[in-house]
Amino acid sequence: MTLAQQSTFAFVDAPTWGGARDNAGRKKKHGHVPHAPRRSVCKSHLRLVTTKLCAGLPSLRSPDGGEVCVEAIRAAQRADFRIHHFSIQHDHLHLVLAADSSDALARGMKSLCTRIARNLNQRWGRAGRVFAQRFHDEVLKSLGRLWHALRYVLCNHNKHGSGAGRAAVAPDLFSSGRYFDGWSDFAADWDPRARGSHVAPPPWTLRECVKRYGRFSLHFTPKPRVVRAA
Repeated sequence: MTLAQQSTFAFVDAPTWGGARDNAGRKKKHGHVPHAPRRSVCKSHLRLVTTKLCAGLPSLRSPDGGEVCVEAIRAAQRADFRIHHFSIQHDHLHLVLAADSSDALARGMKSLCTRIARNLNQRWGRAGRVFAQRFHDEVLKSLGRLWHALRYVLCNHNKHGSGAGRAAVAPDLFSSGRYFDGWSDFAADWDPRARGSHVAPPPWTLRECVKRYGRFSLHFTPKPRVVRAA
């Protein structure tokens, strides 16, 4: 056999596995919160926390769903874990809260989500997972970011088309809006310091951000939120 003949081979039984090819490797997951270390917790910084339900479950904006979520929020309040505002949407919750440590944040959210899941499953006559993934949180280090997050949460129903639009004369019933003393067209009629309140009294940062950046209307419609690096 000549050298020229030796240089050509026909790999009839060449393996079909390994190497670069289309759709190789671990599949990407879309819409999930990356399982990365969370930002460090400082008790002086409030956080915007969002937690989402599994697909196909009934809406939270119903008498059963709303009652379960509000009572769970009230029961989750602790000295080291304080929920100051919330908004309940069809398939997710927004919370503005403070925690004294990373452990307090983890314990508080676990307690809240466990209570909601257990009671919703009981009301809905089902068993199984309720929340789709770990919660997403954003650290609100500046008064400006806190003000924008607060407006985003309390007016979130307008974004999703769940509000009364320009006809609204009161905050969303599925939110803590009636505790908020920063509306330009509504006077708060629920006291967060009263016995049995669902939310924790506002820290100075919540009062100061409204004083500095102004009140906002019931009719504001938030745009999709862009999360910046903390």
